[in-house]
Amino acid sequence: MILEYSQDLIGRYQAEMLKGSWSRDNRPLTERTINVRVEVAMEFLTWAADKGMRVPLSVPKVTRTYLPSNPLNSIEHEPKSVKARQGKLRECKRRLGFPSDEEIAAWHERLLMREFRGLTEALIAELILETAIRREEAACWRVDTLPKEPSLWRIINPQAAHEHQVVLIEVKFGTKGREYGRDHGDKIGPAGIIRVPLPLAQKLHQYREFERPKALSVSVRQGRTVAEQRRIRDETVQLFLNPLTGKRYTGDNIYEFWRSVLHPKGWSPHMARHYWACTLLWRRMEGLRELMEAALKTKVDTVVLQSLQSNVLSIIELEIQPQLRHISRETTTIYLQWVSDRLAINLNLHERWVAELGEANEKADS
Repeated sequence: MILEYSQDLIGRYQAEMLKGSWSRDNRPLTERTINVRVEVAMEFLTWAADKGMRVPLSVPKVTRTYLPSNPLNSIEHEPKSVKARQGKLRECKRRLGFPSDEEIAAWHERLLMREFRGLTEALIAELILETAIRREEAACWRVDTLPKEPSLWRIINPQAAHEHQVVLIEVKFGTKGREYGRDHGDKIGPAGIIRVPLPLAQKLHQYREFERPKALSVSVRQGRTVAEQRRIRDETVQLFLNPLTGKRYTGDNIYEFWRSVLHPKGWSPHMARHYWACTLLWRRMEGLRELMEAALKTKVDTVVLQSLQSNVLSIIELEIQPQLRHISRETTTIYLQWVSDRLAINLNLHERWVAELGEANEKADS
């Protein structure tokens, strides 16, 4: 028997996954998972054909037409057509939703009020909220990640008001990506430069000077000899220490305390990264309020729309991507969709969205 694309991969394999036959709990798999599995099966059958084990796999194509949206070019474009695999499932686009600022503030206050550990854990949470670093990066934050001498801080906008000044800091411990070794139990990953608000940097410095030594002394006292106590002191290089045990926080510890108090549904350290990105994006766009108000009228002017597109993508590329560092195309798409939802208009910021609209129109006309 020779497996065929339409009859076997789509008619049986894909159909069975949609019914739940290929999952442990007999639940239908997601469209994205199904598409990936079908494509893996296609790659295997193509490989088999290349090795002479079967005839070449025939995959029917459909033509999809879309209007490319290039915010860097003010000239209107001709419609473009692309070939797509027939039978590929349309994947549901993920949409972001966040708690209100008031809910997040109340959650943070509950963290702060926790006995003994509140000050430290609220500061860790604030670091994640204000810089969008990952919880593992926060756990691996070193005593000297922020230079110990404030005079050595790299403030990029010293002429700005105090609350708007920003300190540049390099992070490399616990970062996502290739591993270049280990140091004091922490992964050494790709180095990246992030921005830390000056008021937060001053809070970190104050914690390092006054609160951390108290927690470190708890751990040091566990050493039975002077030499052992000195070793504990010298090998404890992470900034954040549990006040009760003197031990460093791990990524799992951060996730646990993050959700240990009453918290909004779905609120997590990773969601805080998206919250930072979208909050920044919206703050920057508030300066374009007149432009947005024009775009929200019944008929969206082409020039206004293209200007919005250009500004949104510039903010993502120049500010959000450098801070988040590893940011996928899919994540960028999520932020673009969030902006469209917030503005209540379709900005057509991603060609995939327009292609899907074109496909829906074709079905409606048929």
